[in-house]
Amino acid sequence: MDLPPRENYELLEDYITNVLKVFRNLTCNDDFHRDDKCLDELIVMVTFGNLWDHSTLRTDSTPSWITISLEIGRQMIRLWITGNAISDDYFSIPYSHGSAVATAFTKARHGTLACVPLDSCYGDIIVTLLGLSSNLVLRPQPEDGSYKVVGPCYHPGFSDGQALLGDDFRGWEKLWCINTWPLAFWKEGESLSFSDPRLDGVPLPVGYAERAVEMDEKYVPYWIHKFEHGEYMENERVYDPRMPEHRVKDRGVPIQRFRLI
Repeated sequence: MDLPPRENYELLEDYITNVLKVFRNLTCNDDFHRDDKCLDELIVMVTFGNLWDHSTLRTDSTPSWITISLEIGRQMIRLWITGNAISDDYFSIPYSHGSAVATAFTKARHGTLACVPLDSCYGDIIVTLLGLSSNLVLRPQPEDGSYKVVGPCYHPGFSDGQALLGDDFRGWEKLWCINTWPLAFWKEGESLSFSDPRLDGVPLPVGYAERAVEMDEKYVPYWIHKFEHGEYMENERVYDPRMPEHRVKDRGVPIQRFRLI
């Protein structure tokens, strides 16, 4: 189900009507706007999770019409439905259709809302690949067992390595940080951390040590190996050495290999 792009000549009122029709069809509920949980799922999907509620900005500033919160998102949609926001530019759709590959909406097998490429179809699968920052939609090719790459997607249940590390953050809340690429983690009474709590208790491989580098007044971890100076690898790396395929498999995570076409 595609979120329609807004044409230059299209009235905002008509565009919002079309978007709301997509939301109603997706949720199978004409009164979806009265359900906070349903609205929150829609807002997370449309924004790819880039919300004030889940951002390190939450500790520094209040939400705005640019970095919206779930509360503002719910307010936006409810104002669209009542027609009170038609002439107000602040209530434009918080979604950049032209800059994203995943512009269509779907429901995954267990009912989770996801953003996928428009070419996606029934029977496609969503996978997490080691070393890739986004999930992918793949299409099984029964004739030879390979998989066709349909494109990147956003699935909130797998967007932060849950398929590999699980969803138990041990009391920490995961946040995104606009100035650093790793996830940040927040807990009441603790300093902001960039070390994934799901790896607490997992020892570093022999020879590795964790260090921290300052980025925008935040300390982000990196890892160093005392013997890695060969041409194939520097001794400093930004990827956690506990996450290569063989080490993930050693911890009992089921790993598959896909032949992509």
